Amino acid sequence: MKNIVFALSFCAVYTSAAQKFDLDAVTRHIETANRQYGERFQTSAPAFYEARYTADACIMPEKMEQICGRQAIAAYYFNSGLNKPFQMQISSTEISGGPQTVIEEGAYALSDSTGQMLDKGKFMATWVRENSQWKLRREIWNSDMPGMPAPPESGYDSLLAQKLGADDYGMRPYVLVLLKTGPAQIDDKTKVDSLFAGHMANIGRLANEGKLVLAGPIGRKEKYRGLYIFNVANVEEARALTATDPAVAAGLLEADIMPYYGSAALRLLNDWHERVQKLKF
Repeated sequence: MKNIVFALSFCAVYTSAAQKFDLDAVTRHIETANRQYGERFQTSAPAFYEARYTADACIMPEKMEQICGRQAIAAYYFNSGLNKPFQMQISSTEISGGPQTVIEEGAYALSDSTGQMLDKGKFMATWVRENSQWKLRREIWNSDMPGMPAPPESGYDSLLAQKLGADDYGMRPYVLVLLKTGPAQIDDKTKVDSLFAGHMANIGRLANEGKLVLAGPIGRKEKYRGLYIFNVANVEEARALTATDPAVAAGLLEADIMPYYGSAALRLLNDWHERVQKLKF
């Protein structure tokens, strides 16, 4: 008898918990998140991804290995800022599930800043509760577009050129910054080391934001100590970014800033650098 009472009590608790699940509310949550989907291309801010993906989330892009973890997912979507001009539209075709897991099926359409269709296809996503919020745990998608033809013998890739903002010569404008020894005299080695540690950290931050495409030292015996190439619209913006360098702000370095016209492929450099970098500064 006690076992029957216990079983009935358990069923009552389970039924009560199940009744709290509101699929319509979850659907509205997902639809709101889908309207904000394009924001993934605009930011790599951790808070943005913490609000949308579980800690153990993975995405499964077409023709790629799966990418796991919020930081890696953020880096993929932001793509050093190269994806900013793109617009993504998401539409759910079916949402089903229960209190623990909800499955979403749908379609997507990717276009550029002019509205030209770049890709369209279908996807499936898994949503689960984390800290009382519904978040994405898995995403997988594939394209409905026909396979891209092989590039001509010249190797020219018109879609890549458009993505990188290349002109007909494969070039685009940047801003070049040449760093030289500044006027400050700081004898405190600990402080100097701290300022240059901040200098390196600032380089990493600007590269992650897609604003800095190239940086490196030149040498102490030369007039110039190092260089930056910024992916920004004008000298004024580059000047403001250079001023965020702690070594520049302290006067250990000063900058000569000028327009630069270089290969649009420089915007891919940071992604490729990560593949060959074994140690970090």
